[in-house]
Amino acid sequence: NLIYWTRWQKLWSLVLERTFIVLLLAHAPICKVAFRVYRCTQVGDQRYLSADFGVNCGTPLAPNARYDLAWYLSVTMLSLYTLGFPIMLGLYLFLNRHLLYTFRIKMQIGWLFLHYKRGLEFWTLWEIALKIYLMGFLYSIDESTRPYFGAVVSCGALTMVATLAPQRNNIVANLAVVKWFATTVLYLSATQLDETNSEQNGSI
Repeated sequence: NLIYWTRWQKLWSLVLERTFIVLLLAHAPICKVAFRVYRCTQVGDQRYLSADFGVNCGTPLAPNARYDLAWYLSVTMLSLYTLGFPIMLGLYLFLNRHLLYTFRIKMQIGWLFLHYKRGLEFWTLWEIALKIYLMGFLYSIDESTRPYFGAVVSCGALTMVATLAPQRNNIVANLAVVKWFATTVLYLSATQLDETNSEQNGSI
């Protein structure tokens, strides 16, 4: 029966949409925590987790069970959720790329790409990749170089958003430009602050 099938598709689409929103909201903070496990600071002859100096990172000769457990949990979370979630989503979109505008696909996951222009249906994945980089990867590298890497990526993202304007809604597209402009200014300001601190330390 077409009526029951349509109702079922709407219900299934609603469940997928709500699940996706929850996963997306939790993605950035979990990503940030997972990447922080890989950044340790040397203090004397010991290495401690930069995010929590109460955790000893251990050494190859003297491993720390607590840190090793956190490390394995982080790898699992990165593999299954932080990276696995967008990869599976991208794989599904790629395999159905020629069917995205069919009635069945639009009913199921149209909320994921219909608000973007044709040819830019994968933009959500691009946004997720940027969040993984800025909210996760940057926290696993040295603090002195973090603002520079962030500034480069933010400038690139700002250029792409301003040039492509992927959103169909002009208000949303302008807000996206403002968001990336603010992010770029934030990282550029951090680079200037870092240089100022370096000059002050060098003059002491």
